[in-house]
Amino acid sequence: MANAHNVLVRGLNAFYNQAPFVHIPSDVSDLMLYIAAWADTVHHHHHLEETLFFPDVEAAANEAGQAFDVRVNLEQHHDFDSKMADMVEWVKSVSDAKVTYDSEQLKKMIDGFAPILVQHLHDEINTLLVLEQCDGDKLKKAMKRVGEDSAKSIDPVRLTLYCFRPHLLENKKKPPLTLFFSHFRISLLR
Repeated sequence: MANAHNVLVRGLNAFYNQAPFVHIPSDVSDLMLYIAAWADTVHHHHHLEETLFFPDVEAAANEAGQAFDVRVNLEQHHDFDSKMADMVEWVKSVSDAKVTYDSEQLKKMIDGFAPILVQHLHDEINTLLVLEQCDGDKLKKAMKRVGEDSAKSIDPVRLTLYCFRPHLLENKKKPPLTLFFSHFRISLLR
């Protein structure tokens, strides 16, 4: 999970830090596409957590007699979601030439949700530490299920635009993916 969260934070940092240096219309268009792909990835990550991963690991935790409470994490999803959605709407408006790109406005929108999102990503790791006491096979099964669903449901265009990092190639046949649980070793090419 920490790997996936790191990918999200690195993506956020990339467009936040590059925003002031983007001026050429084609670069603005590329940045808007990157931001939209990043936001889709965050949404996809949290959707799979809420619908598959958390319920599966909660069952494993309960079976092991461990308290597994993700309510705070779910509340945090909702705390930053609307502000992130506002940014995505603005990105679409820039892409559709309805508004003019303004890096300061973009950074202000990011500043409105990023602290909550980043804190959430840190807090969630602490929530998951209780899983150390659970049946490893059941947790692997839960992760495998989420990984398989993720591979089926993620938009491959967005994945390529945002998540695929060719400099991390282990070999030419099996590129690693840095998406939701990159440590699942799911690859695009089988």
